[in-house]
Amino acid sequence: MSLHEFIHSQVLAERDVPFHALIMAAMRKADTGNIEKLRSCWPETWDELEKRYWSPGGLLPGERVPVALLVCEHDKPLAECATCAAYEDGAAEAAIEKAHARWLEEVKRSIP
Repeated sequence: MSLHEFIHSQVLAERDVPFHALIMAAMRKADTGNIEKLRSCWPETWDELEKRYWSPGGLLPGERVPVALLVCEHDKPLAECATCAAYEDGAAEAAIEKAHARWLEEVKRSIP
């Protein structure tokens, strides 16, 4: 290990990165010997990482993108778009559905 790695660990700690996110990141970067150690210590985390890796957008069946991450048809964050926020009588849910579908299409297009 090095001072460089130690400083990076401080930055991650200051950002309050969730523990399992750190483990998943370590699994992504690990060499063959270290991946086996990580997999044996956190088999459930490895299983989830593998499932999400192969799922479009990392979404597992039945999951949805959080509304805070969606962009509306006006290319604005959905939660901040005055036009979309003004929808009433179920139209807001339609805007969310449309933004979610749009997000999934963008993810699918990004897969080589």
